[in-house]
Amino acid sequence: MIKEKTYVKVANGATPLSSPYPMNNVVGKVLEIDEDRVIVQLDSQSLDEIDEQIVDYLIFNEKDYPSLVFSLSDCSKTKRRDTPEEYEHAVDDFWEKDFPMEFDEDPEFDALDMVNNDDMISLMVVVSQALPIYQFRKTYLFEQLRPQAKEWHTKIIDIFSGFLMNRIDLHKEFPEDSTAQNLSIVYHDESIKELMTNIIGQEVAYPMPFFNNFLEVLTQYAEFMELTSLINNKDEVIKSLKKYNMKMLAIAQSPKYWDESKKENMKLMEEDLLELESDSERFFEYLKMEGTSMEEFMENFQDEE
Repeated sequence: MIKEKTYVKVANGATPLSSPYPMNNVVGKVLEIDEDRVIVQLDSQSLDEIDEQIVDYLIFNEKDYPSLVFSLSDCSKTKRRDTPEEYEHAVDDFWEKDFPMEFDEDPEFDALDMVNNDDMISLMVVVSQALPIYQFRKTYLFEQLRPQAKEWHTKIIDIFSGFLMNRIDLHKEFPEDSTAQNLSIVYHDESIKELMTNIIGQEVAYPMPFFNNFLEVLTQYAEFMELTSLINNKDEVIKSLKKYNMKMLAIAQSPKYWDESKKENMKLMEEDLLELESDSERFFEYLKMEGTSMEEFMENFQDEE
């Protein structure tokens, strides 16, 4: 019987999941089994013989050990065929190879690439979400959050605001003189219900502290949005958040409600193979890396426009 931490041989000609390329002579250690799928950490010989067309389908743990996902039916139990020393040497050799690896770049957001490549539309979207968070952090409303809520606030606000702002496209006419009226069009009970009962719990792959702090963070953030004239209906927003919070928590804790993508991502997260940073968090890291403040960035950003 195949179990975690045992070694398996993958049938010759089998293809990794999501890859169209068959592979031969693959052996590795089982990291995770999920129903009919298995994550296999490739052994030294598999790494030595790997073709560059497969590289884009690799996943990595916290030690940067390469793995692939195979169908469990393609795997059979076998013995290890390398020593720990041989494996570590093969991993070092793998990273020295000059593969055109797409995972060297962040597929979701790279602020530096956006700036260098003048991808202003994408950058404006990120800045539009990151700037209010930055301003929120300076207020007494943020200081009132518990430590764990502070830890998760950026991810929570990114998910919440990102979803609701995407619904702006559904509304073609806005009062030209009121940002608060504009955003209040989508920050209302119907949209919040859809987000919290049909999307957050089922689709978002984060550990439970994300969900447990959702209500606290967004209650304070709603106060901030009305204080800064981003919305004019914070009481409605807070009422809706409280109304649907328990249902969201129940769904988030029950795998039977999760979609397939979340189930797979939660397994990867348990192995530290899933990137958890949000767009705004990456943007703040970019500012830190560049040694610039938000104020300086915005001044230069407005000059570019």
